[in-house]
Amino acid sequence: MRKVLLALLVLSCTALMAAPKFDFGDRFAFAGLESAKLVPPSGVEILERKVPVRDMNQRPIKDAVYIYQNDVKDAITVDQLNAFVAQVFAACKAASNDGKVYKEPSYGDTKLVGEMIEPKVFAKPSGTLRCVYKYGDKWFSVHAGYSTDYGGSVWVKDLPEKFYCWVIYVKEYFIDE
Repeated sequence: MRKVLLALLVLSCTALMAAPKFDFGDRFAFAGLESAKLVPPSGVEILERKVPVRDMNQRPIKDAVYIYQNDVKDAITVDQLNAFVAQVFAACKAASNDGKVYKEPSYGDTKLVGEMIEPKVFAKPSGTLRCVYKYGDKWFSVHAGYSTDYGGSVWVKDLPEKFYCWVIYVKEYFIDE
C-alpha cells in the first residue's frame, strides 16, 4: 500500500512540475476574460512575433499568444485539446453579458449564425475553437486551439521550418444587432 501511495505522490508531483505556468497578466481583460483560464495544458515557451497577426481588414491583432510546443505532430492528446477548448469556452460564457456564446460567422459576415451550447469536440489533436460573444457593448471573437505554424522572419526567435503551438487570440468583432 505504501508503494502505491508513493507512486501516486511521485506521479502527482511530476504532473504539477510539468504543467506550464504561463502568466498572461491581464492581457485579455479588455474582453472580460480571465487570462489564467486561457492557459493551455502544456507548452515550452511563449513565442514573440516581429510581425503582428492581422485581421480580415489587415489591422494588427495585438492580443495574440502563441505557445511553442515542439516540432512533433502528436505531442499532445485529443483529450488535452478538448479539455483546453472546453476551458476557453467556459471562460467565454462567463465573460458574456448573457452567458451565451455564438458560432463565429463566415469570413466578413456580421450576422450571428447560432448559439453554441457546448464547445466543438475534436477527433484528432489539432483544431481551433472559433466563437463570438458580447461583453459590455462590444462583440469579441476568440480563436483558441492547437495547430501547425511555420518558422521564418515573422518570429523573434529562430524556429523550425514547421512546428506546433497553442494559439489564443481575442479581437473585437462587428456584429449587426
